[in-house]
Amino acid sequence: MRSTWLALAFTETNAGGVGLCILNGVCYLPRNDLTIKLPGRENLWVELTSQNDPKGIIIGVIYRHSFCSISDFQYELSARLLDLSNTTYYICGDININLLNLEASPQINEYTNLLWSAGAKPVAILRGGLGGPE
Repeated sequence: MRSTWLALAFTETNAGGVGLCILNGVCYLPRNDLTIKLPGRENLWVELTSQNDPKGIIIGVIYRHSFCSISDFQYELSARLLDLSNTTYYICGDININLLNLEASPQINEYTNLLWSAGAKPVAILRGGLGGPE
């Protein structure tokens, strides 16, 4: 199976970066207009297109460094969610916000409220990936 790797390797630190693997034959368009342009946030956006579905599907891959402001990120993400309100979209990545610990911080609660109010369904995968906690 052949595929195309899209990657954003630019990072302000020695960590981070985002990538997306798209199966060859799947039509896509880069969506640079959706880029979150804040320090410490790496993100890549594409629109998967099809002759059968003229609206397309938006895929966003985001890495938010843990030292970056959650409130600034929320503000920028809310603008993207508003842009995507009439679109099918999936956002994935490492946001560095622990959705399993809502009581830890009002900012975490505000973040999940933002997602739910935009019609998104937040999903958290435990540390260590699908195998469970490390």
